[in-house]
Amino acid sequence: MKLSIAMIVRDEENNIRRALDSVLPIADEIVILDTGSVDNTKAIITAYEDPKIKLSDHPWKNDFSEARNASIGQCTGDWIMILDADEELTPEARSELRAQLEALPGTAHTVMMVGRNFVTDHTFDTMSQPRVFRTGTIRYEHAIHNQPRFAKDIFRSELIINHYGYMWTPELLDKKRKRSIPLIEEILKTELPPIERLYYKCQLYKMQFTFEHDTSYITAKEILDELRTAKEMPYIVYEVMILAGFQAIQRREFEFATDYIDVAKLIYEDVPDAYLIESLMHHTTGDHLKAVRAFHTYYDKYARLDRAAYNCSIQCDKYVDIVRLVIAASFVAVGLPDMAVEEFNLVKKSAMITEFLDNFVLYLSKHVDDKLLKRFMPHLLEIADGEQVNLSPLYSRLKKTGIELGSKRKKIAILYKPGLGTFLDGIRQGLSKEYLVETIQVANLDHFKDRVEDADLVWYEFGNELAIEGTKRFDKKSIVRVHGYEVINGLVQDIYHPNVSRYLFVADHVRNMVNIPEIADKVSIIRNGVNTSKYTFAEHQHGRKIAFVGNFNTKKNPGLAIQILHELVNVGRGDYELHWAGDMQDVRLYAYTMNLVHAMGLQDRFFLYQHVNTNTFLEDKDYFLSTSMHEGYGMAILEAMSKGIKPIIHNFYIADEFYPMQYVFNSISSAVEMIKDEPYDSTEYRQFAERHSETKQLEKISELVREVINE
Repeated sequence: MKLSIAMIVRDEENNIRRALDSVLPIADEIVILDTGSVDNTKAIITAYEDPKIKLSDHPWKNDFSEARNASIGQCTGDWIMILDADEELTPEARSELRAQLEALPGTAHTVMMVGRNFVTDHTFDTMSQPRVFRTGTIRYEHAIHNQPRFAKDIFRSELIINHYGYMWTPELLDKKRKRSIPLIEEILKTELPPIERLYYKCQLYKMQFTFEHDTSYITAKEILDELRTAKEMPYIVYEVMILAGFQAIQRREFEFATDYIDVAKLIYEDVPDAYLIESLMHHTTGDHLKAVRAFHTYYDKYARLDRAAYNCSIQCDKYVDIVRLVIAASFVAVGLPDMAVEEFNLVKKSAMITEFLDNFVLYLSKHVDDKLLKRFMPHLLEIADGEQVNLSPLYSRLKKTGIELGSKRKKIAILYKPGLGTFLDGIRQGLSKEYLVETIQVANLDHFKDRVEDADLVWYEFGNELAIEGTKRFDKKSIVRVHGYEVINGLVQDIYHPNVSRYLFVADHVRNMVNIPEIADKVSIIRNGVNTSKYTFAEHQHGRKIAFVGNFNTKKNPGLAIQILHELVNVGRGDYELHWAGDMQDVRLYAYTMNLVHAMGLQDRFFLYQHVNTNTFLEDKDYFLSTSMHEGYGMAILEAMSKGIKPIIHNFYIADEFYPMQYVFNSISSAVEMIKDEPYDSTEYRQFAERHSETKQLEKISELVREVINE
């Protein structure tokens, strides 16, 4: 069996290595059509010097399908996989895909794989997508958001393709909006067959839904008119049905929502999506009996749906938990509490569901009796764990009625200012095993007075203005965690110290900057820890790929990194590479650095990336270089060590507080020697990271919290 990879690329220097490295081990050929790159994309591809890679230029004709079909036409394999430059195969997919393809019967023509679309490094959504096809069974249609026409003998695989193209910065979002919407509008001005017009109108709606929400609603109404007379439906209509239905209900335009539902039922008789929307609409209007009936119909049709044939129920899969949540409330309203609890216990914790939980909590507090409330509580607490869900209405209710939570857990309120909750995820998850933890982003403390007063312990994340105001207003057991800037700016001294149970400093040097005698017996020091479970360990060895993960700014000292790279190239074999991943924060520094790079002839040795998955990015790297002038701890260093990668650490201020000196360099020459000649022991680096892991940190924090609460 021969496997071909088909790619179209343009200006993908920040992504292309990740994509190629993920498929090179399993591909027999990689066909790449470049549609006009002006950056280093082509140079990077050529540098692989791998005969599997077939790179050619292809003129861009404002038509993604035309380019996609041209790439397919150059493939010679038995199977063709479609991959974009901002994607990668997971390690599991690399190890299992060929075996799965070889095991398929001759009647199978299309393989659905799971597309995991990252929004951030830690958040994503998933959907099944056709990605691998027998040669001769696939063709793409439509100029934008090209859609495959493929043979219907489908095999569904659980193997995953990671997609990073939705990790948008505001700049990238604006670029996409300015490119795509005008292009679609121009296409719609031309003469098109009805199905083509409907397809592009749906694509326009999706783009407007993201960028021009009010405008999108006008387009949704135009689409509805076209659906009434359409003879054939592009797949995208399924998705638009759901989005437009939700949008109409949200705007409380129930007549329009009903029209969409009726047309959907007529067109897609066997597809459950319309009934899911209908149940949500009836719940919103207060007709709970009809909501329950529609939901039962959804269940029935979903169970009988031929997913392979329709490939559409993924829309239901995205939104069903939201509807389950509101239907649980409808079951209560029609006197079916057992079914309400059963349905609610099927709700999964997700980013989408948490924004609906506040309303559900309010509903429970007003409409269910004490006995039923206790039945809801265990799973509710599990879903709300670590999320910004306001549980106060229930806490107040439970106290007034004399009902105690089954766990009898104490409540911790973690308060932080907007933008300063970066380090809290692991802490709140760890503490949630023993306590009820509510994280509260506070802009105005008056809005959260009741929730703070209801807590057994208040945690102030940063000893800043929030801690100053909170400690003066609330006589509560409290912990103030101090990171550094609050000390430098003189904020800690203004905290009302008598109302602070403990000060938790993240490092010795931060503690040493504070000279407040009255807090001396309240101080604990617990360093931040790395979540080693997020980083896969592997044995590494001497190599030529050097990584740096950190935002591109003056503090990170990129000029020193370039000097080290230059020296390595001069004294080595000339094939060392520096791969830097981080947000661009200083344009002038970038201009200076790139001037150095070109002056030293390193343009083929220095690569910048944005929006990487750190674990994946570090997979093929041999060293981790940190040239920072200052670090609070250097978490990225620990992340690399978790993977077994050797650290090369500039002697930044207080580096010796955190790291053994054999990992630290003072000069360019010593950094070069550490990379060239020093022993390489991946196990040693992993063990160091584990000694400073988030798990160890949380054990110490839990002990401290337990001590304060029990005082």
